[in-house]
Amino acid sequence: MTLQALQMLEALLLLATLRTVGAHRLADYIGGFILQSVVLAALAVLLAASSGAADLVVVAAMTLGAKVYLVPRILRRVAAELPVERGVRSMLGLPASILAAIGLSVLAFLGTSTLAESVGAQAGSFGVSLSMVLIGLFLITVRRHVVAQLVGLLTMENGTFAGTLALAPRMPWVIEFAILLDILVAVVVMGLLITLIHREVATADTAALRQLRG
Repeated sequence: MTLQALQMLEALLLLATLRTVGAHRLADYIGGFILQSVVLAALAVLLAASSGAADLVVVAAMTLGAKVYLVPRILRRVAAELPVERGVRSMLGLPASILAAIGLSVLAFLGTSTLAESVGAQAGSFGVSLSMVLIGLFLITVRRHVVAQLVGLLTMENGTFAGTLALAPRMPWVIEFAILLDILVAVVVMGLLITLIHREVATADTAALRQLRG
């Protein structure tokens, strides 16, 4: 039963990640990140129940507080201060983006099957983790809105977090420290981006940042 619940949560995590690829509005990107984080918190609670690592419950609570409440609130504030645009522009169309994300997920699962066996972990857990990292990198590469790219960066971090839970669920202090560091980095990066954009350009499209070159 625990294995089935784990697989179900991992499937939900991958679907939440794919949702961000199919997003068009900024609210959809932020909603996809929130859904990822909720599933990660549930995953931590499940691992705590199955392994007896009670500290993972604290990790789950921190995930809910930081990634479901605090970070999305900051993202919405950033989006509100940036110039209003109808949608998030992309270097690829929606169908091509979804196909590319699915292709990256397939490569991730194929590439991690041997690694998972060597460390005695579930192949699906590593596959989902690497899929999230690759899809996050893909979002950073093809999306041209600052907030969408930030969600891509946070998706990569969530993927790393999911992989850490799968590989070493009894390392809660490392995970907790990583969460706090992520919040600090996210706040600093967002503040710097807002300052630069408002000083130099009147758009949230990162293609316009080429104007910053001297």
